[in-house]
Amino acid sequence: IYSLVLYLKYRNGDFAATDPLRLGAVLLLLLIPLQVVSKIITMILFTIGRAVAVQGDPEMPIEDERDKLIDQRSAMVAFYIFGSSFFLAMGTLALAWPLKAAFFLLFFGVFACDMGIEIAQFRFYRRGL
Repeated sequence: IYSLVLYLKYRNGDFAATDPLRLGAVLLLLLIPLQVVSKIITMILFTIGRAVAVQGDPEMPIEDERDKLIDQRSAMVAFYIFGSSFFLAMGTLALAWPLKAAFFLLFFGVFACDMGIEIAQFRFYRRGL
């Protein structure tokens, strides 16, 4: 939805007169709270869904050392993904590519980090780490 709204604003010419560096920074800063809010809403909906599915007094899941280890490894995956996208973005600037390419890589890195954490956690839990 965020990307669609930005694309429609871009097509209407809302971003034509602004500085591209400032615009990219503003859009990236708006993306962070949007991701936080969407994660909170998703967690609330899944918690409600779990409570409805259990139909009773569900026990709160206990986090043990294995869960903490999986969280740490998943965070490392996200750090590698964002670090790679950041260095790729800086590489595009060093090679004098358009500024849009660098911001696209940064946006992609932020989204890929979020997806990378979820995929890594799923993979580590399925593998039985």
